[in-house]
Amino acid sequence: MGPGPILTAVSNYAWRLGAIALAIFGVILVGTRITVLLLGLFFALLIASWLMPLVDKLSGRMKRGFAVLIALVGFALLVAAVFGLVVVSIGSDWRELYTQAKAGIAQFETWLQGPPLNWDLAQVNTLVSNVESFLRERTLGIFKRLGGEAGAFFGVFTALLASVFVLLFLLLQPAKLFAWFMSWISPRAKVKVGTSIRIGWRAFKEYSIGIVFVALSDALVVGIALALMGIPLAAPLAVLVFFGAFIPVVGAPIAMLIAVFVALATKGPLYALLVLGLIVLVGQLEGHIFQPLILGKALSTHPLTILLTVAIGTAYAGIIGALIAVPIVITIYDIAKYLTNRESFEGKVTVYKPPS
Repeated sequence: MGPGPILTAVSNYAWRLGAIALAIFGVILVGTRITVLLLGLFFALLIASWLMPLVDKLSGRMKRGFAVLIALVGFALLVAAVFGLVVVSIGSDWRELYTQAKAGIAQFETWLQGPPLNWDLAQVNTLVSNVESFLRERTLGIFKRLGGEAGAFFGVFTALLASVFVLLFLLLQPAKLFAWFMSWISPRAKVKVGTSIRIGWRAFKEYSIGIVFVALSDALVVGIALALMGIPLAAPLAVLVFFGAFIPVVGAPIAMLIAVFVALATKGPLYALLVLGLIVLVGQLEGHIFQPLILGKALSTHPLTILLTVAIGTAYAGIIGALIAVPIVITIYDIAKYLTNRESFEGKVTVYKPPS
């Protein structure tokens, strides 16, 4: 036999692996150049997944264009109402919060100087100065980055405009858009590709809708608990937890750390400890009740996988990466299960059949 067949086989696999590696490198390279556009397209898909069921239901009673208009206007009014609630709540409680925060910080400094720490005034002042410097540096860093990217305004505007058009076409003509895309696929791969797209869209839509209800459940629990404890800014803090919960496992607890600081500054260490306990309670409710009941199998992967996904997304693209990593991985995971025959989607997704 000799080494001929072995070397031939190795060389065949080598060039295939090299081609795959080159393709991945190209995707990453291009992705870093058009990050804003890709993020815009992602959020267009996200909003489409939320509004598509409503549009489909309304389109049975009216023209689809009117259904899309009603859905988009309703969504815009809902977003405006939420942010209006935050602004009104902050405006009404800000003066009281500022006064209580000053008193709370003074109380905290007194506690640092007493037992068991027994810090002297110089150590307390050093701690306060370090915290102020840290916050100032981070704030200036944010403004510097924003200023440095101001020249890319036209690119951002173009990406936003493209995302709006993608959202409109997804809602207005989903079947035509899908058929147009499939017309570019070779006949041999049409069934696999078409069915994979349907499976991926199903996973993405189920997760995107489910995570909204999980976030809403977290926010209601936190808002009611903070209101009962008399913590200022309970409504804005609940809204913050709502948005934080879009990052599974870690998002809501991290968002609630701000509530701990507010409780410490305004109500004292005891209430801060109570809010810390509330963080644990919300984590347990989310992990053992809200997610299993609402998301079902959408988060059937191991929690460690979800945590690593969030960590990698954060390392690559910051908070935006943490937000988008999980739905992307879940979508790819379901498609991979179909392509490798690890799970049957019969009865869940209609197999794509090319038009004759």
